[in-house]
Amino acid sequence: MDTNILRKRLSYILKKNSLTYTEVEKGSNIPRSSLRNFINGTVKEPKLDVILAVGKFLKIDISEFLPTNDSQSYQIESDSSPLDEDLFAECSKNLADYLKSKNIELTLSLALEVVRKVYEYSQKYSNSKLDIAFLQWCIDKKKY
Repeated sequence: MDTNILRKRLSYILKKNSLTYTEVEKGSNIPRSSLRNFINGTVKEPKLDVILAVGKFLKIDISEFLPTNDSQSYQIESDSSPLDEDLFAECSKNLADYLKSKNIELTLSLALEVVRKVYEYSQKYSNSKLDIAFLQWCIDKKKY
């Protein structure tokens, strides 16, 4: 994922909602300046838990941080089928929960890579149901 697009989307969402970095950081209970440093480019890769916390505070789905194209639905790059939003959300949430339980920090790019692998594996081998064991295996064996 292009983090420059994520920076622009976050900045746009904050401006659209007339929110300051400080308000969002306090409201989402993330470290001071973590959002500001990412949007300003000081931090190149945000941590997944920061992005999830910001999304929760703003009451928006993480997919809203991704670039949109109104004429097309989101698609997995290697697949031509439309995104299964429920499976994607379940993969993302379970990854965040598992990382938190193991006290592991990943950058957004790495976290999305794991989500993609788990999503594709779950679609192909688990009849579009999250394979939590595969998710845990990816993290435990560093298969990302």
